Amino acid sequence: MADVTELLHSARRAVEAGDHRKALPLLDEAVKLGPDLFGVHMLRGICLSALGRYAEGVKALQRAIELNPTSAQGHYNLGVALRSARRPKEDAERHFRQALRLQPGYEAAAEALRPAAAAGSREPDTQVGPPPSVAPPPRPPRPARPQPRPRVEQAPPTPREAPAKLPRLSAKWMAIAAFVALVILVAAWLSVGREKADFVAWQAAGDFAALDFSPDGQLLAAAGKKITLWRVRNGVPYRDFGWGEEAIDLAFLPSGTAIAVSSRDEKTGRNVKLWRMPDSGLVAVLPQTVGNRPLVFSPDGKLLAIGTDYMSTASPLGVQLWDVPERKLAGAVATPDPVAPGCVTAIAFSPDGKLLASADDSGTIWISDVADRKQLTTIASGNMVTVSVAFSPSGKTLAYGGSSGPNVTICSVPDGKPVETLKGEPRARGRLGLPPAIKAIAFSPDGSLLVACEGTGDLARVEVFRVTDGALLKTLDVSTVSDTEKHSDSPYDLRDIQFSRDGQYLAWCGSQGVVVARVEDLLG
Repeated sequence: MADVTELLHSARRAVEAGDHRKALPLLDEAVKLGPDLFGVHMLRGICLSALGRYAEGVKALQRAIELNPTSAQGHYNLGVALRSARRPKEDAERHFRQALRLQPGYEAAAEALRPAAAAGSREPDTQVGPPPSVAPPPRPPRPARPQPRPRVEQAPPTPREAPAKLPRLSAKWMAIAAFVALVILVAAWLSVGREKADFVAWQAAGDFAALDFSPDGQLLAAAGKKITLWRVRNGVPYRDFGWGEEAIDLAFLPSGTAIAVSSRDEKTGRNVKLWRMPDSGLVAVLPQTVGNRPLVFSPDGKLLAIGTDYMSTASPLGVQLWDVPERKLAGAVATPDPVAPGCVTAIAFSPDGKLLASADDSGTIWISDVADRKQLTTIASGNMVTVSVAFSPSGKTLAYGGSSGPNVTICSVPDGKPVETLKGEPRARGRLGLPPAIKAIAFSPDGSLLVACEGTGDLARVEVFRVTDGALLKTLDVSTVSDTEKHSDSPYDLRDIQFSRDGQYLAWCGSQGVVVARVEDLLG
């Protein structure tokens, strides 16, 4: 029997693909195994509402809010479900206001509270309710039929006497217009493809979950069903190893002498392995009691932080800190809140190694002291799932993003107070009609840029922000860049993004492979 983690993971992938009917049975089973898990009830409520079962969706979302009353997105989604179920508008508005109190600046909640006249015909962004219907494009107007000049002395022409060439002439010109439009579109598409391909250094096909540059900048590693290494300069394959694993995350040891990979192995189950570099020899397999979610090395390479998941046999739960030289557990920090237990979705060390930021799928972020393992700050991010956290190179700020839209929040450290919001382009939509969700973020080595890879359903893109003023410098539709062979049903599912250590290259990966871009050319 699958555990809660597997069920929730599969359900999320189904929802991202727009298949709520496939996701719902998985979530029903997950509720039986984990009746007190916030994330399960949240996603189940979204699915029920998307299928038009609003009353059941309201009930599931109410249960989610009971488990985690500080979730701004939970209150927002419950408000939308109440509105869809035609409950009194005061009930929905109460939850929209609570979402704004928990997360000031929550644009979707503010939009939902605006009067219909002020909001116009635009519907509020939502993650519940049926996908919005898309009206077919209007047909080109038919040429006006010439009216016959009236003649007093003659009777109007009969249908047989009506000009027979007009319909054929109309169809002919329509065909010509359609052909010309097609030529223009193809030419525009080709020119865009050539323009956007100019900054691509190289790309490789595959289905990858995570990637990382080696500290010396010579190699790029990406992990999927195997770990693959390429030479960064020219994209020449260097080595493949670790076949038969489904990777979750990977990270280079700061010395560059090893790679840690968390994965699901076909024979041994879940584990974390250390592979020696550059010959890819297996150094160690950590015990089964270790976590198996995201992982990251401390800047000095002495600690390896690994996140646990819902039903993990790992002990203790939360973020485990492993002593790398001794290969033994050194302690744990950021144990999930028992009111809203969940799996750890993101981890990051501060540049000096003294602080550790982590997040789970309830949307909560912790900033903890590494030395004494104490939590210093708890942040309610407003995301149903916070999937990425990153310290700035100075260590003075922390950025985070997640499932509630294309925005990245930057907060001060260690108090966690928001200081800036980097706003992504909100208008683009995938077939689900939802705004892109953040999948991963990264600061440039000098701290001047922040990049985010985003996606939902069939939409995927990379956005580049200037940190000093929050300006959006570039929005890149990944579908115009990748020319690799399709490897999954999710067309452009982005999962990770990283800068090289020298800042010259930017790489991202997902279901369609790896793309490596030159930063200077990307920004033009």
